[in-house]
Amino acid sequence: LRYDAYLSSPFALFLGASALHDKFQGLDLRLNIDPGVAYYVIDEKDHRLWPELGYDLQHDIRRQETLDEAAANGQFLDDTATRHSARVFLGYENDLAKSVNFDTGIEFLKSLSDGENWRLNWDAAFRANVAGDFSLAVTLSLKYDNNPLPGIRDTDLTSALSLVYQVL
Repeated sequence: LRYDAYLSSPFALFLGASALHDKFQGLDLRLNIDPGVAYYVIDEKDHRLWPELGYDLQHDIRRQETLDEAAANGQFLDDTATRHSARVFLGYENDLAKSVNFDTGIEFLKSLSDGENWRLNWDAAFRANVAGDFSLAVTLSLKYDNNPLPGIRDTDLTSALSLVYQVL
C-alpha cells in the first residue's frame, strides 16, 4: 500500500507499507513502513522518472525452522528483529505504446543502527495488453541482503509470467 501527497508539481510526500511472508528468507512476516519524499524529474502522462529519499522501518518475525537451524550451528537469534534504515530509490516508468508498459526501480537500504547491514532490491516489469481488460506481465525481482540469516542465501531472484485482469 502507498499514499502520495503532492506538495507541488515535482515534489510529493509518501507513506508506504508492505507485508511479506517468505519461507526462503526464513521469515514468517516482514513488515515495512516507508515514509519519504519523491521528486519527479520527468512526470508526463506516459513517461516518469523519479528519485526518492526516506526511512525504512523493517520488523521481521522469523520462522522457527530458521531459528532452530541457527541454534544447531551455535547461533542463538531472537524470534523477531527490527531494523531502522535510510532508503534511496530510483524509479522509471514508460508507456512504450498504447498497450505496452515498462517499469523498473532500484532501492538501496542502509542500516542506521548497524553500519554493516545493507540491502539492494531491483524490480522490473513489462506488461502488454492482450484483449480488453486482460494483460500479460513478465516481472523480475532481485533482492540482495549482505547479512542474511544463517543458512539463507544472500541473493533471491524471482521471475513471473502473469495474466492480469484489470477491475478498476
